[in-house]
Amino acid sequence: MTNKQILCIVEGEVSEVEILKKLNEEFIRKKIEFVPLCTNIYHIYHAYLKEQEEIGSSINMFLFLKIKYDKNGVLKDKKERDFLGIYLFLDFDGHEPLAQNYTACIPKMLRLFDNHKENGKLYISYPMVESFYHPIYGCDICEVFKIASGKKYKKYIHKITYNKFELIDDLHKETLNQNLIAHLKQANLLVHNNFEFPSNYNIDEWAQLSIYENQLNKYILNNNSVLVFSSFVLFLLEYLGENLFLEWKNLNQ
Repeated sequence: MTNKQILCIVEGEVSEVEILKKLNEEFIRKKIEFVPLCTNIYHIYHAYLKEQEEIGSSINMFLFLKIKYDKNGVLKDKKERDFLGIYLFLDFDGHEPLAQNYTACIPKMLRLFDNHKENGKLYISYPMVESFYHPIYGCDICEVFKIASGKKYKKYIHKITYNKFELIDDLHKETLNQNLIAHLKQANLLVHNNFEFPSNYNIDEWAQLSIYENQLNKYILNNNSVLVFSSFVLFLLEYLGENLFLEWKNLNQ
């Protein structure tokens, strides 16, 4: 039996950690180490470009994140091979001023972080991590959020959920399953324009780059909005595989 842990590199110190701890408790049941970056994807990308310019060669992204952002020394004596997998959870944060300067940021970062055994696997929340709590019904009117209003999203979620995400420890697995199934349908809506549970398990169809490209072409470029979507569902499906998909399929019937 391995004593290796999962490494979760997260944007913030609270919301992502609470969600992942709850999902781990109910679904994965592995030891997890957390490294909060305490910054957003555009600032990380800016630092990456600066580092690349200075050294003039390819960058070891694990070492880059370790040196730049591991303020608590979690990774001090660790290497990539010391973990079962490396996963990053960041927000789209299109309202961030740097987003206008770095339009290539998201696709570039998704290509840099596309393997949990190497640099790590990146998952993006639209518009941000609180989308995990957003009630999803397949309704464009209530589930499309203006990028310019991004700073108001957290307060908006508090309002429409009656602050229930402050009580995540009290959420039962049944409620989590319903939430995650709805977000999987949302992924299907993004990719196939169909808010239904997918007929088959095909994780490649819901690749992070595919999710972003569909957001870009259908929402971002058209009306400067995003379709609310939490990628935690895809993290679980990729980690646990088809068995979880079939379990959810049965629950959805």
